[in-house]
Amino acid sequence: MPYLCFDTAKHDGVMAKMAEFNALLASSTDATEQQCALTDAEYASLVALMAQLKGGAASAKVTAEHVGIFVGTAGRPGLLSWPASRVFPALDMLRLLVLAPSAAPFVSGLEPPLVDRLVALMAPSPSGDPPDKAISLMVQRCFANLAYATHTRKLLSAGASQALDTLATPIESGSTALRLAASTVVLNTCSILKDSALAEHSALKADALQLQALSLCAHALSVPALVQQPEEESLYRVLYALSTLLSIAAATHALALDLDLPATLQGLTLAPTAAAKVKEQQQKLLTALAAPASKH
Repeated sequence: MPYLCFDTAKHDGVMAKMAEFNALLASSTDATEQQCALTDAEYASLVALMAQLKGGAASAKVTAEHVGIFVGTAGRPGLLSWPASRVFPALDMLRLLVLAPSAAPFVSGLEPPLVDRLVALMAPSPSGDPPDKAISLMVQRCFANLAYATHTRKLLSAGASQALDTLATPIESGSTALRLAASTVVLNTCSILKDSALAEHSALKADALQLQALSLCAHALSVPALVQQPEEESLYRVLYALSTLLSIAAATHALALDLDLPATLQGLTLAPTAAAKVKEQQQKLLTALAAPASKH
């Protein structure tokens, strides 16, 4: 399975919601919220960019000014600083923006890095509440797209551990769409590991990330909801991610046995109507784990 992304969107709907929220910020009695509102020029710039993205990210011309509108520039807060209840349309647009090759030079040089900024949005609120569901969905789609695009893959690679740390709750209790996004992040990260895209980092870091990804796969396969029909594609992507990990090194095979993954896989109660590809991937994994580990 190749790297996967989320490249479809209701482009006009995203801009309409952003306009609605921007108007609310501009008319707010809170001075901080007022400051977050886009200027007419900034909004017009985003409308023009979205029109390009609607035609395909490959040909869109993203500029430093566009990226600055999202992350803040010249002392102005960016869209990512919008209140939690208002930020999701900006994230929906951002996950399309990062697919544009022209965005690479501008998102790659951000400090703090873009992945760190997105991880921060997944943090619980001061009162301990989990992040808004729409934010979680869009952040995971951003992670998936960062890993998918060759021009941003190193960004996700550098922050892969932090990104994986945000996935447990979405997989446990997320909506079908959120589980699919989270499982795609797992899949793409495992593909990065297999492709040795962490080559510029230490072998120790790569080994640690393999263990983290393997543990996350094991956790995901223990979630009862994942075997339900609506979650079938998410389950398949987790199984494929696990298969990818097992193909990397003998040590990964040994760790899978330590985590008792054969028993977990045997315990998956797939419905009789489960897709053939899911059943095949389950059997492939059981066969691989029953065989002696090959040396890589």
